[in-house]
Amino acid sequence: MAKVVSATFYTIGIYDTTRESFFGSLEKHKVTHFCDIRLRRGLRGSLYKYGNAGELTKTLEEMGIEYRHVLDLAPTQAVREKQFRADKEEGISSGRQRHEISPDYEAAYRKNVLAKFNLSEFIEQFPSRAKVVLFCVEHEAGACHRSLVAAEIAKITGKSAKDITP
Repeated sequence: MAKVVSATFYTIGIYDTTRESFFGSLEKHKVTHFCDIRLRRGLRGSLYKYGNAGELTKTLEEMGIEYRHVLDLAPTQAVREKQFRADKEEGISSGRQRHEISPDYEAAYRKNVLAKFNLSEFIEQFPSRAKVVLFCVEHEAGACHRSLVAAEIAKITGKSAKDITP
């Protein structure tokens, strides 16, 4: 049986957002804790510069949102390569075009990342009334490992995580 906790979990991506819509969604959902689960905490180009670690952490601090980089939930480069190969086979040139993760990527992520991470301990770190968001870049949660983390958290807590990507 799932353990019931009071913390609420969300997911959010950054692609196809604006600075205003991205931070506005965090504000609208009263997020208290922001968990960056990316391997690399930067984005190429100026379009999404508000998602680069320096600017992101500064803005979150100004908003009163606690920032955490949870590197142990980031896919390793070897795991990422599985998705890159699947994207190439499907003719997908960018993760922004992806709508779902590949079965090989999912299996590798579960085995090499999730199986080695204590999600129960992670969940218990947050205050009972916390509103926690899991962040990575893809617009669609189903195209990103954050959906796998959220699904496992739901198994433990009994509460589904809502994607709040604008």
